Amino acid sequence: RRRRCGPVKAFLKFFKSMRAREKVKRRKIFSLSKIGKTWRQKAYHSIPLSGLSAVSQTQLGTEQKNWWISEVAVRGRARDVLCMSQPSSAAYRLYIPARAKFISYIALMPNARRKYDQRIAFQVEVIEDGDGIKITRQKFISPSRFNRDPKWIKFRLGLGRLANRQANLILSTYVPDGTALEHAAAIWGDPTVSFRISL
Repeated sequence: RRRRCGPVKAFLKFFKSMRAREKVKRRKIFSLSKIGKTWRQKAYHSIPLSGLSAVSQTQLGTEQKNWWISEVAVRGRARDVLCMSQPSSAAYRLYIPARAKFISYIALMPNARRKYDQRIAFQVEVIEDGDGIKITRQKFISPSRFNRDPKWIKFRLGLGRLANRQANLILSTYVPDGTALEHAAAIWGDPTVSFRISL
């Protein structure tokens, strides 16, 4: 009987050792990811636009303006958003540090996106004071496509050309063909200027 149990005991011993190794491996991975996260938090600083006052706002309509909303969830991920329910823009004046980039997550407001079907353009313009260097980028969201797969879409723009300069950062939305005074409520999630700092 003891001989028959030998292979079983050996297998169980091997199985336990493998589980122990996997636990150690997972701990190492978790530890490294935690170190990486801590490093990124210390190495990067962020300027959230939600903490700044817009120096100017424009819109085609007259009833509503751009406004901030806290904790808007898209696919379970909540963000503070700047909402634009019609073609409009909001400009923020700030100093652009070295190694800076603009980061936001764009989407359509979950409870209002089914009312419209026009494609929406999200645009970021960063213009040096005095109409100097200008950096621009656009992304588009189609309500019909977004309805099928609602999710945050990352919007990133490098600002290296404007390092150590004062500039206006302008967020805007519009309907590309220019015929509509309204569009599905477009949202800029956690719009931020992030830059790396020297440790």
